[in-house]
Amino acid sequence: MSTMIAQRPLDVGRALDGALAVYRRHFIAIVAAMAVAVVPLELLSLAPRPWGIIGGLLQVVLLAGVTPGVATLIVSDVRAGTAPTAASVWRRLAPMLVGLVLSVTVAVVLTSLSIVLLIVPFLLFVVWFQFVGEVVVVERRTFFAAMGRSRELVQGSYWRVAGYAILGGAITGVATGLLAAAPAAAASQFGLHLAATTAIGDALQIVARVLVAPVEALLMALLYFDLRMRREGSDIAAMLDALPPAGVVG
Repeated sequence: MSTMIAQRPLDVGRALDGALAVYRRHFIAIVAAMAVAVVPLELLSLAPRPWGIIGGLLQVVLLAGVTPGVATLIVSDVRAGTAPTAASVWRRLAPMLVGLVLSVTVAVVLTSLSIVLLIVPFLLFVVWFQFVGEVVVVERRTFFAAMGRSRELVQGSYWRVAGYAILGGAITGVATGLLAAAPAAAASQFGLHLAATTAIGDALQIVARVLVAPVEALLMALLYFDLRMRREGSDIAAMLDALPPAGVVG
């Protein structure tokens, strides 16, 4: 006779610890995979018009899909006991990139359009569509099917998902804000020229996108797997318990 295993919902503290553990252990793979997309787009956005405008738009659209895509594949590898690399991540991400980016873009556009209705639908859409990127990558659903699946996963856990999203956004916002303030502080402290300050600011913007954004994405990817696995009879917390310490190389 089978025995039911008591499953543990992934609380915020455990999820944040898990996201940081995955981040530290697979730091090189995460940073390299993110840099493949971030660096060229960032450099293009700094080019003179019209290329700078095109680069900025591409950056907003592409990174909205690439960031959760990279994080989800990294967490998926951790679940499978496989050591991810930037090459292995992009080998799987590239074929689905168009569908991933367009699906996330459609969700963002619909969420933005909901503002003209009322604040309540907007807030509902923001939370409902949190896992569109994860669904595209793992379940191979796209567009409205991905949005519907994301909403299905959120049902019954709305405030929990909202809390994770707020925490992830706060972490990204604070870290990015500190990096953004560094050029002005350096200029004030050392009397740097405006051109040098601008160059430092541009470099730190790239650093923020490469280093900071994945933490929030890893947090949401863990929550996605937690919601999905508990519905399907598994336990993401058990996977995190089996994760080797960050300093141990497997």
